[in-house]
Amino acid sequence: MGIINRITKRTLQGEMGRTLLTIFSMGIAATLVIATLVGFTSSQNSLYQKQLKDTGGMQFVVRNVPRENAAKLRRNTAFQKSLAFAELGTMKLPKSIDAYGDPAPLVAMDKAALRQLVQSQLAVGRLPRKSTELVIPTDIALNQSAIGKIITAQTQSGPKRFTIVGAINSYHTFNSAYLWITFTNSVTSAKTVSVAGALTDVNRIRSRLAALAQQAGVKRPKESVLFNERALSLLGAGTNLTDKATIVGLLTIILTIIGLAAGMMIYTSINLSVRSRIQRYGLLRSIGATPKQIRQLVYREGLILVLPALLLGYLAGIAGLAGVMAFLNQRFEASGAGIHLYLTMSPWPLVGSALFMILITFLASARPAARASRVAPLAAVRDNMSTARLRTSSHLRPGLWQRLMPTPLSRLAAKNYRRNGGTRWTMIVTLSI
Repeated sequence: MGIINRITKRTLQGEMGRTLLTIFSMGIAATLVIATLVGFTSSQNSLYQKQLKDTGGMQFVVRNVPRENAAKLRRNTAFQKSLAFAELGTMKLPKSIDAYGDPAPLVAMDKAALRQLVQSQLAVGRLPRKSTELVIPTDIALNQSAIGKIITAQTQSGPKRFTIVGAINSYHTFNSAYLWITFTNSVTSAKTVSVAGALTDVNRIRSRLAALAQQAGVKRPKESVLFNERALSLLGAGTNLTDKATIVGLLTIILTIIGLAAGMMIYTSINLSVRSRIQRYGLLRSIGATPKQIRQLVYREGLILVLPALLLGYLAGIAGLAGVMAFLNQRFEASGAGIHLYLTMSPWPLVGSALFMILITFLASARPAARASRVAPLAAVRDNMSTARLRTSSHLRPGLWQRLMPTPLSRLAAKNYRRNGGTRWTMIVTLSI
């Protein structure tokens, strides 16, 4: 153990009360940082999961996949989960249903796909159970009078009769992939299928999906992949640059505010410790310590104390977030808000909190370390740096606040604050932040 480390250890042990107070102050700062970063990622994930409910937990749909390649695509290790449904081409609707008579895409889903993709979007009626039953979009079925109607539609395999049994929300994320839906026991009879899925990692999700679709024989892969843009934009993986800039800007503003508050708290604690050790630094200088060694001493004290402070911050921040989220989830469930908060413990906010606290501690220690390194050996016998100097004659005259104070003690307090201008403004800024 080096001489600087030994001095640091003895100093911290010899001033246990001040050391514990500094750790507590730094622990509060660490709690703010950890709660902010973990809370931010938890909020992102909670909103992301809420948006995914709109698409049954699926991030994308790959259309026009050749039937023989669909199974291989779904077995790719990049997929977290997936399902497939058949593309039956288009059908021409009777004018009683669609006044314009435009061709509508028709798909067929099995029970698993219907439950996952369609159930949450069903506005009225029920899911189809036969290949002759049909679910149509809500903007066509303007009211429940369409439910139960039997229509004849011209499909690619000829005229076919369908019974309308339900209506699906026509404004969901994948509405161009499926709106007119019937039932099938198997999707293997169709020439092309659509594969809905979610990847284990959303990094470079667009380029990766385009490559996977091309490998599966999809023509024009970029146009054939539909994404849940609303969900991905919450993770910064959307195409809208404004959304990405908003997330980065919001996180930057929050971290700046937290960094200022944490930095001022740490600076105040370390600065007070340095000011109380002026004579000790002077003694070290008198026996040969260099200014660089004195600076290292202050820096190491701060960095040593940040480790238990981080442990305190992890415990308090994560436990506090878990308690708040549990309370809010109970409230949301009771009110039927349809929102659930997920405590997300991903590595980057945990590691980022530690690095952020180390950086803030280093920056907050810079000025006290520079002050300590300027202590002259004479301070070992005469503590002349701890007493404020009157630089101008105006300091001899009572100030405005001093004249307004009602009692002698309050006037003396105002005088002391006036003498210690640096300490005064440090405390005012710290309390304001």
